[in-house]
Amino acid sequence: MTRLLTALPEADRALWATAMYAGLRKGELQALRLDDLDLARDPCPAIRVERSWDAQEGIVAPKSEAGVRTVPVVDELRRHLLAHKLRLGWNEGYLFGRFAETPFSYTGTLSRARRTWKDAKLEPIGFHECRHSFVSLWHDAGVSLDRIGDYAGHSGSGITNRYRHLRDGRQAEDAALVNAYLGGLAHPLAHAGAEQAR
Repeated sequence: MTRLLTALPEADRALWATAMYAGLRKGELQALRLDDLDLARDPCPAIRVERSWDAQEGIVAPKSEAGVRTVPVVDELRRHLLAHKLRLGWNEGYLFGRFAETPFSYTGTLSRARRTWKDAKLEPIGFHECRHSFVSLWHDAGVSLDRIGDYAGHSGSGITNRYRHLRDGRQAEDAALVNAYLGGLAHPLAHAGAEQAR
């Protein structure tokens, strides 16, 4: 995944990094606003997912009740988001919008990324594959599938529902596991993510 992110234009990296490291769905990424992001949160920076975007209806509720959630932000993602916030020309509104009050274009963003990756001789992926990579990465780092399901906003599993309201300590613990896992790789995600991104 690191190679995929590095190949992208700088302005697109934080969006794709959020899809890869936090596992948000396409509509959730489109609806994400600056005030949903708390990079100074103690004990663990986090993204609050409270809404989604639908091309026909605009802002809608997340896919299910489980879709409203708090997702820990690992160090690698935090770096991308901090750099992105510094480049933005606004202090409120959509985090990844074309403008403060206009969500990013899914088709335009996806086309631009696929073209860039193809030119770089990399296998293109989409946002759904990023969610798969997120689950695989967090599981490889030692986070339980139950808690990963909570962060991904999965519903329907009785086991996952037991962990629906996680304490901050668990989020920080899980983010620490992923940070330690990424820190142990020669180049973050160079091994695990490259194969899963295909």
